[in-house]
Amino acid sequence: MEVIGDKIALQIGGRVETQFYREYRSGDSYVKEWGVTYPEVNPFGVEELNTKDGTLA
Repeated sequence: MEVIGDKIALQIGGRVETQFYREYRSGDSYVKEWGVTYPEVNPFGVEELNTKDGTLA
């Protein structure tokens, strides 16, 4: 996010960080797993909003 004059520019989409924890049964034991992934989220782009009234610029 960046303020440019009377507008706010926002990045839409891109690479995000997701974190997870899961437990599951594998055979006779339980597995606990932690992880981090970096998926890309569509659509990619930039939007601008007016700081005065919040409308799209």
